[in-house]
Amino acid sequence: MGEGRVMAAKTMEPLRITGRMHGLMVEPERPIALDGILAWAMVERARMEGAEDPLAAQESLPLAFDKDRGVWKASWVFRRYESPLQTRQQTKKTDVPALLDGRNAEHWEGRVDSIATGTGMYKGAVLDCTYRQISEVSAWCIGDRERIEELLGMVHGLGSRRRQGFGRISGWTVEPDPEAENQWGQRALPDNPGGFLRSTGALSPPYWRQDRVQLIWTPITDQL
Repeated sequence: MGEGRVMAAKTMEPLRITGRMHGLMVEPERPIALDGILAWAMVERARMEGAEDPLAAQESLPLAFDKDRGVWKASWVFRRYESPLQTRQQTKKTDVPALLDGRNAEHWEGRVDSIATGTGMYKGAVLDCTYRQISEVSAWCIGDRERIEELLGMVHGLGSRRRQGFGRISGWTVEPDPEAENQWGQRALPDNPGGFLRSTGALSPPYWRQDRVQLIWTPITDQL
C-alpha cells in the first residue's frame, strides 16, 4: 500500500470535484466520503477485471495520504439543496417467494399450512423516506486528476434507491483548486482541528465495517 502512494505522489494536486445532479436524492444516514466513492470504483473495476482479491484495490487510491492522521486527503461530499427536506411514504410488499423458500428448506420448526401477509410479522410495510432536491454535489481532495476522472466515470449516482432514479449524477467535473489544500480536511479526523464535533465512525474505507468504528471528529455542517 505504501509503495502505491509513493508512486502516485508525483501527480498529486489540489482538486475540486463537482457532480451535476438533477432530481431527488434520498437523505443519507451518514455523510458520503469522496475516498469511499473512489474505493468503491476501484473495487468494482478490479472485480470486472477478474482480480483474485478485488477488495485489495481500495488500499491504493489515487489520493494523497496523511500519514500522521491516517486518512486520505479527501473531503466529505457536500450537497447543494434546492428544496427543504421532504418525506414520502412508500410501500414494501412481503417477499412471499423468500418465505416459501425458507419453508421448503425447513428453516421453520413445526407445521406451517399458510402464511399470513396481511398481519403479523410477515405483513407488508409502509416506509417513511426523506428526500431533497439536489442540483450539485462537491468535494475537495489532493489527488491524481486523470485517475480520479476515470474512476468517477463509473459513478452514476449517490445515495440509496439509485435503481429507482434517485441521486442520479449526469456528469462530473474535476478541476484544480488551491482551496483544496485546506478544504480536503472537511472530513472525519482522529483529532479536533477546531470547531469539530466528537462522534464515532471509520476514518477510511471500507466505512461499512463495524470493526473500523472508533472515536472521530467531524465538521459542523448541514449540507452532508
